[in-house]
Amino acid sequence: MSKSHENPSEKTHIRLSDSRYAVEFNVKFPIVHKQIPGWEEINPLLEKGIRSVGDKQKRSTNVKADMTDTRMWESNQPAHEQFEIICKYALELCLASSPPQTVKHLRLAVTDCWGVVYRKDEFTQQHDHWPALWSFGYYINVSPDCAPIVFPDANHAVQPKNGMMCLFPGWISHYVPKQQSNQDRVMLAGNITHLFGATARSS
Repeated sequence: MSKSHENPSEKTHIRLSDSRYAVEFNVKFPIVHKQIPGWEEINPLLEKGIRSVGDKQKRSTNVKADMTDTRMWESNQPAHEQFEIICKYALELCLASSPPQTVKHLRLAVTDCWGVVYRKDEFTQQHDHWPALWSFGYYINVSPDCAPIVFPDANHAVQPKNGMMCLFPGWISHYVPKQQSNQDRVMLAGNITHLFGATARSS
């Protein structure tokens, strides 16, 4: 893995793969990219909303950057309508990316969704989103030299693009290396699970 993709964090997050019962598997999982229509109109409103909320987590999570509340679709949040739109696209992409024989049985829901602003030298520690079924990132205001999202178990990285959604299974380990660019890296992320009566954004 190149130096620009170095993992800046210590191993503090216990993952499913850290279980004493863990065994090695040689399998493939999807990492889906999709450009969201209408992003040119949606993204400035999302960025304004995220910046107005500011940092609510105070670096207490794996995200070592400004991170909003985790239910940004709620009606009391700025840009909640735009968050709703992105959550809807994420649910649609999940259904399209799930094994077809399972789709009719799925009742998917967004359980949390938050915004992040990375500034220079900020990063996210390696972690996963288990027990989420799917996780997603959506890129709002990024540049070609912004930090990628890195999936170390696959030696794979995805370079953000404005208006792009990146969807992957929630148990896959990932991180964001230190932001080297002086331009902020503005994005949102969320988790999706099969709904068993929880209150959430559902399909």
